[in-house]
Amino acid sequence: MAYAGYFHRLVLQGTLYDDTFNTTMSIVPVGGTFGLDTDLAAISTSLAPLISNWWNDPSSTAPGIAIHAGAKLTGFKLNQIGPDGHYVNDPTNEYVYGSPVQGGYAVFAVPQVATVATLRTAVERGNGSKGRMFLPCVEGFYAPDADGRASVVHATRTANAVRALIELVNGVYAARVSGDEATGKVGVASRVGAGVFRPVTHVTVGRAPDTMRSRRNKQSEAPVSSSPVS
Repeated sequence: MAYAGYFHRLVLQGTLYDDTFNTTMSIVPVGGTFGLDTDLAAISTSLAPLISNWWNDPSSTAPGIAIHAGAKLTGFKLNQIGPDGHYVNDPTNEYVYGSPVQGGYAVFAVPQVATVATLRTAVERGNGSKGRMFLPCVEGFYAPDADGRASVVHATRTANAVRALIELVNGVYAARVSGDEATGKVGVASRVGAGVFRPVTHVTVGRAPDTMRSRRNKQSEAPVSSSPVS
């Protein structure tokens, strides 16, 4: 099984207290195919301020994501993936910020709580119909509504913020100067069967926070004791 052709993989990465995190987006060709790209560093330079501003935006409405202050974005990788699923670039193309970019919402959340965004396409079910982004906890998911879930307002805001990031990436790709026949859009890449690429059409965010057990297991219990019982 192979992908339908070349595509790009954008990986946001950073630190979460004494652990690390990453979350991934695929950029798929639209209106043609990707050739062997040589302008990934230039694309990264264009993306860098847009991604950092998105990460650090503290506003209560999109486009900022309002990720909690314990999550710091250190950089991102943007590389070409071949039909075989392997990285084409050697060494990999990586953009590192001069200083880590702190999450824009000035509250610290426990690291094992995550917010999940589902990237949906024009096809509701089947191969290449959807992808997922696992993000450090965002505003509203660690201080839930009365029913124990994030409010509709916060979940909608988060979905719109992820949509805004997708539109920022799509805008950079639409403007790039390249010899490729295709522009690129954030999408879903599947290697099942003959492989398929589909651009993302909308984003959904469930109201229930996700739990990352691996992150919880990395935390030392460090128990403390009460004073003696009288």
